[in-house]
Amino acid sequence: MSAVWALCALLVMMCGGVGFASALLGRMRVSAMEFAGCAVMFGSLWISAGMFGLGAVLHGSALVEVLSALSIVVGVMGFFPVRAVGFVPLGRWLTVAVGVATGIVLAYALVLPLNQDGVFNFEFSARIAAANGGSVPQSFGVDPSRVWMHATYPPLVSLCEAWVYLWMGGPHQVWVKLLGALWFFGAASFLTGNVARVTGSSTRAAVALTLLLATPGIALVPGGAAWTWADFPLAVFVLFAVSWIATIRDEPRGGRMVAASLAGMVWVKQEGLVFSVLILGAMAWNHPANGRWRAVAAGMVAMMVTVAVWKGHLIWDSVLSTKEFYPVTEIVDHVGRAPRIMRWMGEELIVWRRWALFWLLVIITLPRLRRPELAAWRAVVFGAVAALALYVGVYSLTTWQSVHLHIFTSFPRLLIPVAMIMVAFLAHAWPCGTADEKPSEGA
Repeated sequence: MSAVWALCALLVMMCGGVGFASALLGRMRVSAMEFAGCAVMFGSLWISAGMFGLGAVLHGSALVEVLSALSIVVGVMGFFPVRAVGFVPLGRWLTVAVGVATGIVLAYALVLPLNQDGVFNFEFSARIAAANGGSVPQSFGVDPSRVWMHATYPPLVSLCEAWVYLWMGGPHQVWVKLLGALWFFGAASFLTGNVARVTGSSTRAAVALTLLLATPGIALVPGGAAWTWADFPLAVFVLFAVSWIATIRDEPRGGRMVAASLAGMVWVKQEGLVFSVLILGAMAWNHPANGRWRAVAAGMVAMMVTVAVWKGHLIWDSVLSTKEFYPVTEIVDHVGRAPRIMRWMGEELIVWRRWALFWLLVIITLPRLRRPELAAWRAVVFGAVAALALYVGVYSLTTWQSVHLHIFTSFPRLLIPVAMIMVAFLAHAWPCGTADEKPSEGA
């Protein structure tokens, strides 16, 4: 029965996401696959934000009942406007392919332990929150013996897991991994649907899905979708943002989706702040002159308000944090580390068991950015490369005794959002076929 209740929790989560996505899309017409992906990720944002806000006044079954009712109402209210606008039809076989890929990730996830960050940084907080009725008690963040569990990490993953635990009536480390498979479905469904709709090519959509599943560093190794850590949902929100930015000249209303994705990034992982800044720059570059700064300002406000809410909570509760980095003002004192850091980062890109030929494909494809039809991707790809440069600066400031160990244990996961951007770029840029006919059946 635990699995059934876990599935119910995820369905309610998606109901909230339907309403959230519908409000953001307005009259924009997308494919059903894109909408399903948005419902998954914005549903996660909706539930975690609801747990964070309502958890201050409601606990246990009352919290579950009220938030579930709100999610269902919002979902029903959001479904009918989207259905009235209609979906862009795509081939049914793409839906089947996404389902098969998600099944593979789920099967792999169910035999894995949560392990490392999955247990100590997320699941343990979720377990405590569920036992406390839906919110992490203040005593957890001020306990010096638990500071290594990083109570300062943004709460999306932990509160989504706590939501599942509340529905199940207790913690279960196997069935909570359904979240990781659901996030993979959100990424695969949105990516496949978006590429097929924008390019008109189901071949390119298939390439995108293949790269997403077949690159171990994205889906299967620690930090990937199967592990239910924060790195993959961060990458999905990054994917959402860059996909809308790449088409924002034709769909300026996509700025609302970018703003919501920026909020999701900083609500799921601290590194989301780095990508948010770069994405705001790409949006300023790509957005039509009419309404450009209004869209950028909206994205900045969404990001800053989300950060302020979480930082305010940490200050209010006096949550303890570890000092893993020196202040930015000391960068000059540590810049001598940069050559070694760049070498170690470069070595990671050719680790076969994680990346195979993925980064070689990226390098081979980069010259195609000169093509006029890929002009919108130039700012996006530049932003991804800039993220790698920023990582060099960040690692230069690490307080770890072994800089190499810090890079070895974290950089492969930090590459996942960058790799997600490159998957979308490759699908649009690689010479794998032209636009084909769009089947009349819905997807």
